[in-house]
Amino acid sequence: MTVIRDIMSDQVVSVRSETTLAEAVEILTQLHVGSAPVVSAHGTLLGVISDQALIDVVFDAAARSASVSQYMTPDVQCVQPDDQLSRAAQLFALYSYRRLPVVENGKLVGIDDPYEQTMQ
Repeated sequence: MTVIRDIMSDQVVSVRSETTLAEAVEILTQLHVGSAPVVSAHGTLLGVISDQALIDVVFDAAARSASVSQYMTPDVQCVQPDDQLSRAAQLFALYSYRRLPVVENGKLVGIDDPYEQTMQ
């Protein structure tokens, strides 16, 4: 059976919680991704920042210097490397996610992105 580890990417675009919204916009734009996991200095998953949350930067200049931690979604569905692929499929279907963080022992180790898989 296929597990997440078999298909995940270990090349993850992530940001730290103290990253400003302006910096996050620049990172996501340059790397052409719509969201990024937010991690601590030790790699612990804290949340996810999405392009939808970053729309405030466009309309509110003061928001540009705010930290990502103020705008991130802290309650994140994630998978573990040894989870069955069907677990990720279930979460993608239930929540309409585009990407799922892969976490092992509390640390971000990869990303499951079905769109990225079709592009390889």
